[in-house]
Amino acid sequence: MASSVAPATTAAPIDTSPHFNASKAYTTAPSHTSRRNIDGRPASLRGPARSTTHHPLYAPVQGRIAYVVSHGQSYASNGYAIRTQGIAQALNQHGLETLCFVRPGRPWELGAAQGSIAPEVTVEGVRYLHSPWPQGRTPSSEREQLHASAERFIELFRIYRPQAVLAASNWIVGLPAWIAAKRLGLPFYNEVRGFWELSREAQEPGYASSQAGKHEAERDAFVARQASQVFTLSQAMKDALAKRDIDPARIELVPNGISQLPEPRPANPELKRKLGIQEGEKVIGYIGSFSPYEGLDVLLEACTELVQKGEKLKLLLVGVASPLLS
Repeated sequence: MASSVAPATTAAPIDTSPHFNASKAYTTAPSHTSRRNIDGRPASLRGPARSTTHHPLYAPVQGRIAYVVSHGQSYASNGYAIRTQGIAQALNQHGLETLCFVRPGRPWELGAAQGSIAPEVTVEGVRYLHSPWPQGRTPSSEREQLHASAERFIELFRIYRPQAVLAASNWIVGLPAWIAAKRLGLPFYNEVRGFWELSREAQEPGYASSQAGKHEAERDAFVARQASQVFTLSQAMKDALAKRDIDPARIELVPNGISQLPEPRPANPELKRKLGIQEGEKVIGYIGSFSPYEGLDVLLEACTELVQKGEKLKLLLVGVASPLLS
């Protein structure tokens, strides 16, 4: 293995300030993308880029995809992890080999015990790769985390030699994945699963319009602009990305879905009794996280209104507040 891996490179310093011009710091942006600073302002096309020592990846494995994600089903059961698994399985079914590179430090920084998960875990044919921080020390700043993540991805990509890099939300994994891909001469794609500043807005009203929220949105948009192609979940999200200066012609929709319909089964009488469900009552069920942005308050109000109108029903909620660690 060692003889087939290109030598390590010397990385240029990484700056994550809101006005950092990432395009000029690392490489020339692809010709089909608009050159922008990481804060969304137009970047000058004049002036040399900061020099960095980098070499194309040696002999990429044909059909091997580096799928860089924030969470994986190797340890998590939230919607993000489930989509990761579904996308990876679908890519594999199309004849590709998908390796899921989980955000460095996870799941340990989420509370998992050291040694509780192997460096590599396979779930229904999908390989997940986990990278602990050296000496278990989590980077103390955004700048340090970005630098360490980019170096880790470069190291892993040299070992596993993917043909292309696909990074899912958000910029915390997307930006270092793009840096690694550009330094190694690999095609880069971006999967936008949501606007995380809006998710946080549901818990912290005013966050999306705050300076921190705007910087988060700007960094996510910057990553999307660097991608050869962007994938997102819905037309509404595509329209929102277009307003953030991402070329609509490069955006493809990959909606959420299910791989197979569940097999209908008769209700368990004992379970109905235990849950207090009476004969003739309809059951509206919800399975998922109890996060503020899920809109469970609206569901509760709607069910209350139906009951007041004479409907016989029960609302059954199944989930936890933060289903990260299985």
